[in-house]
Amino acid sequence: MKRKESFSIFNLNSRWDVFKFTYKTHFTFLMKLSFLLTLFAIPLFVTLVLKGLFLDSVLKGMNESNQAKVLYQYFSLDIYLSLLYIPSLLIFSIGLSGAYTLIKKYSFQEGYIFSKTFFLGIKENVKKFLGVTLFYSIVFYLILFTRDYISILNFKYYLPSTLVVVIFLILLLCNVIFAYGQIPIYTNSVFRTIKNAFLFTFYALPKTFLVFLGTMGPLLIVSFFSNTILSAITILVYTIIGFGHMVLATSLFTESYFDKVINETQFPSIYRKGLYQLEEDDKEEDDDD
Repeated sequence: MKRKESFSIFNLNSRWDVFKFTYKTHFTFLMKLSFLLTLFAIPLFVTLVLKGLFLDSVLKGMNESNQAKVLYQYFSLDIYLSLLYIPSLLIFSIGLSGAYTLIKKYSFQEGYIFSKTFFLGIKENVKKFLGVTLFYSIVFYLILFTRDYISILNFKYYLPSTLVVVIFLILLLCNVIFAYGQIPIYTNSVFRTIKNAFLFTFYALPKTFLVFLGTMGPLLIVSFFSNTILSAITILVYTIIGFGHMVLATSLFTESYFDKVINETQFPSIYRKGLYQLEEDDKEEDDDD
C-alpha cells in the first residue's frame, strides 16, 4: 500500500501526530518562531513589566490608615496603564499574521522558506489580523476596566468581579484561537471571522478551554495579576519556546476542528491536507479486502 509523500512517510494520521512530530524533530523551528515573535511582542512585554513596577510601587506604601486611598490609586492607575494593551496587542498581531501563515504552510505541506514565508504571511494577512485584534483588544480592555471601576466603587466587590471577569476573558481568548485559526485558511471578512469564532467556541468550549490553558493561560495570568517577577519569568519562557508552541498548538487544534465541521463537506480540497491519506486505488483495494 503506497503512501503520499512528506508527512505521510512518518505515518502522521492526525494533527496531534503533527504536534508530537514537530516537538521531536523541529524543536529549533519552534524556538526560531518564538524568538521572531518576541520582537513583535516587545511592546506587550514592556507593558507587562511597567504595569508590574508601577502597581507594585503603589501597594508598597499601603497601611491600615491609607488603605482606601492607596487602593483607589492602584485601580485608577491600572485603568490607564491597561490602555497600553491595545497598541501592544496590535503590534504583536502583525507578527502573529506571519506566524499563523507559516504554521499553516508547514502543517498543510505546502512548502515554506522560514523567513520568506513568515513575512509573506504578514503581507497577505496583516489587515485581517489587525482588524480582528483591534476588536478583541478593545473588548479585553473594557473587561479589565469594568473590574477596576467596580473595585474603585467598592473594594469588597473586587473578588466576585474578578471571578466574573476572568470567565469572560477566558471565553474571549478562546474566541481568539478560532479567529486567528481561520484567517490563513479562509477568505472571510473580519466581521464573519469574529462571528464564526463565537459559534465555534460555543460548540467546542471544553476542548478549546484546555488548549487555552496550555497556550495563552500564563499570559492571561500575568496581564491580569501584575507582578514584576512573574512577568519576567513569563517573558523568558515565551521568548524561548512559548510563542512557537502557542501558534503551533492553536493552529493544529483549529485545523483539526475545521476538518470535522467544515472542510470534509464544504472544502474537500483542504480536508486533512498535509496528513497521511490513502490513494483512491488503495482505498478500493481495502474495500475489496
